Amino acid sequence: MASPQTVKYTKYHRKTLMFRIRNGDPLRIGLNYRLAYGWDFGADRLGLADPARLSQFEADCQRFQASGITMLRWFVANDGRIPIHAPALTNALDTAARHGLGLLLVLLDHHYSFRHGARVKDPNQFENLLFETLVPIIDLAGRHPATIGFELMNEPEMAMRARDWPLGRRTGVGCPECDAAHQLTTREMRQRIERTRDIVHRRTDKQFSVGSMHGRWAGQWLDCLDPSRDFLNFHFYGDVDLDELMRRWIQPLSKEIPTGFGEFYPLGRVLETARRYNLPFALPWVWNPGPGDPGAISLEEMSMLSS
Repeated sequence: MASPQTVKYTKYHRKTLMFRIRNGDPLRIGLNYRLAYGWDFGADRLGLADPARLSQFEADCQRFQASGITMLRWFVANDGRIPIHAPALTNALDTAARHGLGLLLVLLDHHYSFRHGARVKDPNQFENLLFETLVPIIDLAGRHPATIGFELMNEPEMAMRARDWPLGRRTGVGCPECDAAHQLTTREMRQRIERTRDIVHRRTDKQFSVGSMHGRWAGQWLDCLDPSRDFLNFHFYGDVDLDELMRRWIQPLSKEIPTGFGEFYPLGRVLETARRYNLPFALPWVWNPGPGDPGAISLEEMSMLSS
C-alpha cells in the first residue's frame, strides 16, 4: 500500500464533519457493503481505483442516500488475497462523504486466519501484520471524516480454538489446511484486539468496535473497548428468539456501551426491534450477496422501514 503521506486529500475532506455512534441518537440505518469480496481496495480492474468500479459505487451511493441510508460497514483487507491500494481506499472515502455516508472499516475478515493463521497467532508475526498492512490503512482512513471507526476482525470468535468458542473448529467450509486457523485463546484474541484499539486511539480520533458473531457472546469484548469512545456490534441470523436475546443480553450491554446490529437478516422485525430498544444502528447483510449469503437487500423495503 502506498504511504498515506503521498495521498493528496481534496478540499472536501477539510469541510466535512464526521458523525459518531452514540447512545440516545435516532436509529441509524446502514448496510454491509461490498462490490466483490476481497477485491474492492486492490489496484486491478475490480478495485475502486478503476473508473468503472468507482462509477458503480457512486451510483450505489446515490441510491443509498435517496433511501435514507447513512452508514456502510465494509471489509478492507478481507482474507489478505491482495495488497491494499491507497487510491482505491481514498476514492471510497471521498465518494461516501459526498453522499453523507459514514464507513465502519473492518480491517480483516476471520477468513484471514484460515489462510494466514500464524500471522494472527504468533505475537511477532502479528506485529508485522499490524504495522506493514493495517497501520497504513488506519493512518490513511483515520484522517478522513467519512470514517466512523475500525474493527480488527469480523467475528473474531471464528479464529478462536474450540474450547474458547464452540464453533472454533474446522467445519470443512472455508477452513483449509492451516494449523493455526482456529488456535487463538480468548486471551490472545483480546490482546490482538486491544493492541489494535490502542493504535487506533493513539493515531486517530476515530471509534473502535468489535463485531461479535452472536449477541450472547458480545459482552466478552466489553473490557476491550472504551465505553466513552467506542461501540459494540453483534450479528443476528434468527437462530435464537430475538426478544429473549434483547432482554437477556443486549439491553443490559447497551447500558454499558453503544451496541447495535452489525449484521442481520432478514430486514423487517430486526429494524423494528432495534428502534424499540433504542439501539443506535442496524446494518443488514449484505449488498451484492454471494452464493452462501441468506438473500438480497431491498432498498425499497429498507426505505419504508426506516421512514
